[in-house]
Amino acid sequence: MATAREHYSPFTLTLHWVTAALVVAQPLLVWLSEDLPREQHWAAVGLHKSLGVTVLVLTLVRLLARLAGHRSIPLPDQMPDWQKFVARLNHGLFYALLIGMPITGWAGATAGGRDVSVFGAFNLPAFPMVPADRALAHNLMELHEVAGFVLIGLIALHVAGALKHYVLDRDDVLQRMLPFLPRRA
Repeated sequence: MATAREHYSPFTLTLHWVTAALVVAQPLLVWLSEDLPREQHWAAVGLHKSLGVTVLVLTLVRLLARLAGHRSIPLPDQMPDWQKFVARLNHGLFYALLIGMPITGWAGATAGGRDVSVFGAFNLPAFPMVPADRALAHNLMELHEVAGFVLIGLIALHVAGALKHYVLDRDDVLQRMLPFLPRRA
């Protein structure tokens, strides 16, 4: 059983915080580019695609690392079962969205006849079995956008839960991801 002061490995912490930074940057990049001149807007969209592919790769690495033994630290014994359920559900939905969103974006680009360039170094191949179809492209991009709003809600819930643990519960759950924070208990 984990002790209250355990924290994640530098590898896990790095994957978490790099992914978090990229995920937060993604909608900001798109929203801030909407009113830019066309060339700059499409450059921002290209960066959005590259960062999305990066998020997909990092998420797959995190998932593989968990399967290979980089397990989560158990939640505190005193935490109510319903909160543990919500925490696990939230993390499961994070994985689903961090994999599903880049895939819907890639499939939507394929259906729309657009490339997915990864930092200008190479293009992803067309998404398998996705035909060129404007209506399908529109629907996939709508799904991608709705999933983004769901992800924002999950992030808000995640942050609120972490702050609740630190401020109200005064336990060391938040210090697992931010080991430099002072002990609250």
